[in-house]
Amino acid sequence: MNGNTKIQVFHVHFFPNEDIFSRGVNPFAILNEINELGACLVCPYFIEIPSLEHFEVGICFFSWNIFLETTKTESDIEDVFMFVFGQYEIHQISTFSLLGNDVFLQKIKELISFSPLISASDLENCVKDFSNTKSEIELFIDNSENTEKILIQDNSYVYTGQATSSIKVSSEKLDNLMNLVSELITKQAALSLLAEEEKNPNLLIVIEDIEKITRKLKDNALNIRLVPINNLLLSLRQMVHQIAAELNKEVDFAIEGGETELDKNIIDYLATPLMHILRNSIDHGIEQAEVRVQKAKPPKGRLQLFAFHTGTNVFIQIHDDGAGIDVHEIREKAIQKNLIPKDAILTNKEIYNLLFIPHFSAAKRVTETSGNGMGLDIVKQKIFSLRGEVEIDSELHLGTIVTIKLPLTLSIIDTLLISIDHFRFLIPVSAVDSCEEIEHSELIKIHQKRFILNDELVPFLYLRDEFEILENPPDIEKIIVVKYEEKRVALIVDTIIGEHQAVLKPLGEIFKNQDYFSGASILGDGNVAFVIDVNKLIKRKNK
Repeated sequence: MNGNTKIQVFHVHFFPNEDIFSRGVNPFAILNEINELGACLVCPYFIEIPSLEHFEVGICFFSWNIFLETTKTESDIEDVFMFVFGQYEIHQISTFSLLGNDVFLQKIKELISFSPLISASDLENCVKDFSNTKSEIELFIDNSENTEKILIQDNSYVYTGQATSSIKVSSEKLDNLMNLVSELITKQAALSLLAEEEKNPNLLIVIEDIEKITRKLKDNALNIRLVPINNLLLSLRQMVHQIAAELNKEVDFAIEGGETELDKNIIDYLATPLMHILRNSIDHGIEQAEVRVQKAKPPKGRLQLFAFHTGTNVFIQIHDDGAGIDVHEIREKAIQKNLIPKDAILTNKEIYNLLFIPHFSAAKRVTETSGNGMGLDIVKQKIFSLRGEVEIDSELHLGTIVTIKLPLTLSIIDTLLISIDHFRFLIPVSAVDSCEEIEHSELIKIHQKRFILNDELVPFLYLRDEFEILENPPDIEKIIVVKYEEKRVALIVDTIIGEHQAVLKPLGEIFKNQDYFSGASILGDGNVAFVIDVNKLIKRKNK
């Protein structure tokens, strides 16, 4: 940061409405965002709390006095309160350092103890006492969770929080750490294989301990790479309001789950697809105010982004309350472009998937903002390159939901190691529901590719047929039931060898057009096993 940067001290009074939680806004996330702007003194106080018999869960009884020392402007602070209009006040109280002064902090505490509603005149009188001792300083943010640090020109430090609990590490160092952990996992698998061949019980005990340590090291390394998705969403928020202003539309943009974490490499690639989706939602989804009023909708459109974890995946959903998608219109356009025959029978979901075809656009007009057919195909390419999925659901006149499903990390995943004949394959554990077995003699009697499993009719794929491995099937074969959308599908394989931590490697350009595998991994014996992309495989068979 430039050493000549001037700082300001602001007093922020944050008094959220009591229903703030029910509206999906987290006031503590707002406080965290303010904390990231500079050095903070945050003083909470209670509004009158009712007795226990009248207490309502979900009501906010807190307000806050916040003193912020920052190089940012008042406008930057207002951006933090984008979703709590009219529930805050911001006043600049000085253009010189105050929070490093113990006497000033003590005076502030005395003011607040007397009355949490600090008047402007009280603050002005308090600041006057220190105007003769001001010093020009540069604000230095340590970027830790609990500590903000001010660097004064004489190189002394004043801490306004707890001891440092985190440090800055370059992305290059994190990548190197992840590469070393990946190599360690591969070598550990080879060592385990050698130990099993030696049949030395003492060696097996040591190898088991090394495996536990390696797994913990892997988990820690992956966690270090995780960053909150808010880091990306905050930059998109400004874009949403800019596009809405350009299109003369009023749009409320709400974010929920911004604290959800993803691998930093995934977040780096998410900006483009999210930008396209949000742009389309504003331009072609949300109607002009007068049109919305005619449809008995609020004049201001609603755009919401939700992020949440489910198992080893992260879901990002973008909802709008706009015009929705007309499936009949898309179908007709697809017929005109010879993408589907006139007599094709398609579900709504299959029709929505047509929107991901390159240069296919449902827009009635082409604008500078969108509608040139270059949006959703880019979204699909980017998401698929991250081993993710994207889906659209919509209801005409009510709105559209775009759902993105992403793996938590791209580097190392837990898999099930299987074999078909002498070939080895890997199936992500996150996709596996259960494992069974079946006699081959019983399997060949089934002609409809469905059997009853635990009182449920389950379709199955015989992977020997899919991979054209037709000779010498075993007498007993294994059933791996996987989750596909809202259904269960069975994969039939020869043998389940066991769980395996897979260090994923890309397949390269030669294999980019195949629909079976998402990557490969080197096993302990040095052989390569392909990672089966369960969703792609099942989708291909459902076409």
